[in-house]
Amino acid sequence: MLLLSGCGADLFNVNWRADPDTALVYSMARPELNLPSAYDLVRRNALRVEAPNSAGRWDFALDTQD
Repeated sequence: MLLLSGCGADLFNVNWRADPDTALVYSMARPELNLPSAYDLVRRNALRVEAPNSAGRWDFALDTQD
């Protein structure tokens, strides 16, 4: 049995605050070197995948074909 108590506040009511941001992320398929092609959602910054200090710090990377 699970009992919850509180001060009448809904625990599942999350106050979402839109805070849009922009970042420039390049495709890994581009011929130029040292372009940021990955993004870290927590720190909100673009990263270079090949940089030694970015290992494990990015959430997604952009790549294209053709």
